[in-house]
Amino acid sequence: ITNSANSHNLTFLNLKNWEQHALLNTGICQIELWELEKALAVFEELLTHKHDELIAENLEDLYNPSVDVLAAFLYSYLGDTAKASELVERFDLAMQLQSLSITGHRLLFLGLTYKNLGKTSKSQQMFQQAIAYANEHHYTQVKANALSGIAEIYREQQDFDRAIAHHHQAIELLGKIGAKCDLAEAHFQLGLTLRMCDRVAESKLNCDRAIQLFNEMSAPRQIEKVKIFY
Repeated sequence: ITNSANSHNLTFLNLKNWEQHALLNTGICQIELWELEKALAVFEELLTHKHDELIAENLEDLYNPSVDVLAAFLYSYLGDTAKASELVERFDLAMQLQSLSITGHRLLFLGLTYKNLGKTSKSQQMFQQAIAYANEHHYTQVKANALSGIAEIYREQQDFDRAIAHHHQAIELLGKIGAKCDLAEAHFQLGLTLRMCDRVAESKLNCDRAIQLFNEMSAPRQIEKVKIFY
């Protein structure tokens, strides 16, 4: 292959790499807006790798393991547990083969995925690892979301006192950094827990706060989600 052809191939691969990162970021934004079906369509496109022979030969350079994690979360939430489990297992194997550690946001989505799959112990392990990662790297957003995830687990176990304590910790941290989407979700999750404790007025206050924040984000699907459980 000539130098000119090599240069052309490298340019082409770089463009495809940028395209994949753009799709990944689009999918993440759609998750935040709770447009889960649209997000899944984006990640399914990334998973299929419908590219020509040149790209197929360079998949390792283009593949982003976050795609497996985020797609697994979406499948688990939308009810395709078999596909979610398959992607989580593939991700775990890739991490083991490459001897890589799992970073903060991947730990969070793995925790949520395992929770949706009914693997509570594994879910809590992921959230605890996320907190350890956040403490080491001073990543407040990751720590707060992990605390919120643990609170959900305690709620499912009907350990409401510990759940509420973790919800409040998450809300306090997220309020300090102004993470609007995560703060809204944390208020919503606290509202769900309080409702299960028959603390209806407090539950409504937190759900109202979640709706206010989601409205500021122009996230109608998130608002619909809150109102369904209102």
